[in-house]
Amino acid sequence: MRYIWTFLLCLGLNGKVEKRVDYTPMVIDLPEVVITCKKTNLDQIKSLIGIPYVWGGMSRKGFDCSGLTKYLYKRLPRSSYDQRKFLKITKNPERGDLVFFGVPVHHVGVYLGNNKMLHASCSKGVTIASVDVMGEPKSYGKINM
Repeated sequence: MRYIWTFLLCLGLNGKVEKRVDYTPMVIDLPEVVITCKKTNLDQIKSLIGIPYVWGGMSRKGFDCSGLTKYLYKRLPRSSYDQRKFLKITKNPERGDLVFFGVPVHHVGVYLGNNKMLHASCSKGVTIASVDVMGEPKSYGKINM
């Protein structure tokens, strides 16, 4: 029940189903990445930590989970569901790849290595957490830089 409540809370409880767009999965190069996650710049990551959770947020005033990943990776689609469909799935994530949660996908974070991710938490805002905090199932989307 906790996961259903978190899911509804993160969706804003508005009950609207957004239009789903089918993307051809691909590995993408993203030169305009704000954080170079493969060579993690800890100062830049630390500067995002603590920014509040705002449903629909895509700026330093506030982020939701997919708004944070869209802010970091400009070419990604807006929603976590569409981001998952946009990327090729990998079983061997590297720093900077995305980690997705749920079926259908309802949460996304940036994999930092060592079982950690940067994500926008409904209760804590932007934070670093274990990839296990959201439970299963999870998948990883490949980002090439």
